[in-house]
Amino acid sequence: MTSVRWLRSVDEVASCAPLLRRLVAASDRDLPAADPDFLARYVSHFEYGPSPTPELLIAEREGTPIGFLATRLGRRVVSGRFSVRERSLLVTHDHDRANLVSAPSDRSEAAAAIAGELVRSVRRTALDISGLIPGEPLHRALHRAAHSDIWATSFDIDLPSYCTVPVRYLSVQEYFRALSKTMRSNVSRQARRLFAAGEVAIIRAHGAGEVERLFPCYLDLEQRSWKYEAQAGILRAPKRTAFFGEIVAGRCGYEPSLVGISLNGVLIAALILGRSGNSMWALEMAFDAAYGSLGAGQLLLVLAMAEAIAQGTGSLGYLQHFSYFKTRWLAEETGVVSTRVVATGSPLHVRRLSAELLARRTRPDVLTETPAARVAETDGSGQVQHQALRAAGRPGDAEASAELLRRRVNPASLVTGPDAAALLPFPVR
Repeated sequence: MTSVRWLRSVDEVASCAPLLRRLVAASDRDLPAADPDFLARYVSHFEYGPSPTPELLIAEREGTPIGFLATRLGRRVVSGRFSVRERSLLVTHDHDRANLVSAPSDRSEAAAAIAGELVRSVRRTALDISGLIPGEPLHRALHRAAHSDIWATSFDIDLPSYCTVPVRYLSVQEYFRALSKTMRSNVSRQARRLFAAGEVAIIRAHGAGEVERLFPCYLDLEQRSWKYEAQAGILRAPKRTAFFGEIVAGRCGYEPSLVGISLNGVLIAALILGRSGNSMWALEMAFDAAYGSLGAGQLLLVLAMAEAIAQGTGSLGYLQHFSYFKTRWLAEETGVVSTRVVATGSPLHVRRLSAELLARRTRPDVLTETPAARVAETDGSGQVQHQALRAAGRPGDAEASAELLRRRVNPASLVTGPDAAALLPFPVR
């Protein structure tokens, strides 16, 4: 007999932290965003409104926990006129499909129990469970439970794919040779321009202590990038900044590292990486818009793969969005959906039926909505980013930025001159 127990407060989640960590360890995937420390800090630094109350569902087989799902309650505005209660995943950013956590052998059983519990509440609370791979246990269980309940209706909405590069290369030189000829030519040509522009240094910082010390330098850099004007980076909200401060301090389940490039003493590009188990993720990246033509941002992705290989990880994750660009770096796409379960006849159900009817009339082959997140991959968004680039590409206080980096960087993390050039898989002189 499988039952479901609810944890409905931060204190209850904290009291069950050892249990949750055992379930995370039993999973066949690295899931830092399911770690209790990550969950607690995500809640306390929630940037989209008041801190939500976590609601964790724990599936138990005769009293033995076999899986859990972290959710939160919120409200969704329908047609701009009224809102409805909705339960969604607790963590929706800075993670890689952290939904149902369980051992592989228990996943189907845990999914069926948790899906049944969730669907029974849809008459009062709609469901939106994102990041599901079509056909995986929780995805099947939600549709099966909704199909067996006459008061529930379920449907899927496509989301941007997750992109991951399998680290199957013995060296960064081997990885670089695997890129297309055009990519290799573009990256190496811009790198030569970069090294000809002045004194280049490469930063390789490892561990919470070094990366936390460099965090102010990263924030200084982000103010010179297109992300600052577009409100698309860490500085977009104070709580977002504070949350990433916890990540780089090593308090969120990730082992942080940072790769960066400086030109004449000024940091012009940097990438924050997080490792957990056998996996590594590129979490945030910024480059100085004034030096965009030198390709420092592209060079960071070469250095990120070098770090993944050096640390012996099995994958380098680039999370979601801009898959057309990430696949050029040999990332493999994992298609995901958001599975929504709503009360039959509810405003959300009527809205869905209206969208399907409109799709049939205009494009019979398209019956799924396009989420707002996908706008990031359209030409319109590219135009916005281009405008932000031009706005951000103005001279800053180079002396202040150089002094900040000089005071913060560990000299042992700084690779300069011929040694910096030797880290790259192609000649730059």
